[in-house]
Amino acid sequence: MKKPILATDVDFVLLDWVAGLEPFLKEKGMKHDHIQKYAGSTYYPSLSELFLIEDENKNLEILAEFNKSKYIEQLPIYESLPPKDGSFPFFYGES
Repeated sequence: MKKPILATDVDFVLLDWVAGLEPFLKEKGMKHDHIQKYAGSTYYPSLSELFLIEDENKNLEILAEFNKSKYIEQLPIYESLPPKDGSFPFFYGES
């Protein structure tokens, strides 16, 4: 009998994925000052917003490199809590 597999996705839930991106971009010599506005937020920025590149294929290459980098192992715990009124102002696609 095969054991079930549990797959999880913890970025923007348990880990602050975007916070690890700033030092990665800095090391690559890419613009990185804009990343701080996304750290600690539940807003899910597009790759072009993160890398400031319009070429989606290039963005995917950079993303793959980041996901294999030492920075992915050092992601901080996501510490933001939803507002007390229960609203969630930062969803994908909203600013």
